[in-house]
Amino acid sequence: MSAVSKVRAFIAKLDQDTIFTTRDLLTFGTRSAVDNAVYDLVKLQEIVRIVPGVFSLPGSQRKPTLKELAIIKAKSFGHRIIKHASYIASELGLEQSEVPDDEVWFATSGSTSEFKFGDITIKFKPTSTRKMRLGDTCAGQVIRALNYVGWKEVTEHTVAVATAHLSSRNMRRIQALASMMPAWLSSYFLEQERSSLVYHQGTSLVREESILYIVPNCRIMMRSAAPRAPSGSSRSRLGTGPGRSA
Repeated sequence: MSAVSKVRAFIAKLDQDTIFTTRDLLTFGTRSAVDNAVYDLVKLQEIVRIVPGVFSLPGSQRKPTLKELAIIKAKSFGHRIIKHASYIASELGLEQSEVPDDEVWFATSGSTSEFKFGDITIKFKPTSTRKMRLGDTCAGQVIRALNYVGWKEVTEHTVAVATAHLSSRNMRRIQALASMMPAWLSSYFLEQERSSLVYHQGTSLVREESILYIVPNCRIMMRSAAPRAPSGSSRSRLGTGPGRSA
């Protein structure tokens, strides 16, 4: 049986509003044979190409949204997508979105890719496993947005703005996720219990009083865990400035 015949047999069993992808057909022949079969069936109007690699049946009443198509495309390659942090940062009032008007971005667990949907270009931007795990929960979005804005721009006021809409429950969730943040960001949320720290530097004893930080409107109290370095020694910045990532 040819690849075309196998694809025809496959689509004959589908519900009218089913959406399927090229990847669903790859068991019916070589990639080249399947691509040729799909091309012929589109030309014969037996299937409808919605976007490259995604198809429906003629007469289908289902009109997938752009996001649905993006999820289908990503899933066909075994990947996930979540909201890009640029949108979240903009919605929280932290900065303007840098996404062009004719593009839509998603953060993905896969590699960089893009496809067209009408006049819109949908772009998948790779992000780390850690950020994908944070996902699109309220707490996860706030953390990803602040991380995206970056350590050079984030201040106590920025954190207050980003968290102003959160319930106390979600604030506790953010604090519980501190291990998934870079050090510079977790310092805004971690409440450290040590009131003082004593250590020896050569033969001298150095004592550091705790420094109390209060983020306005957030009821977050943080104490510095790092002792002040003796005069003349260098002091490194907490955290580094990695490139922006979704």
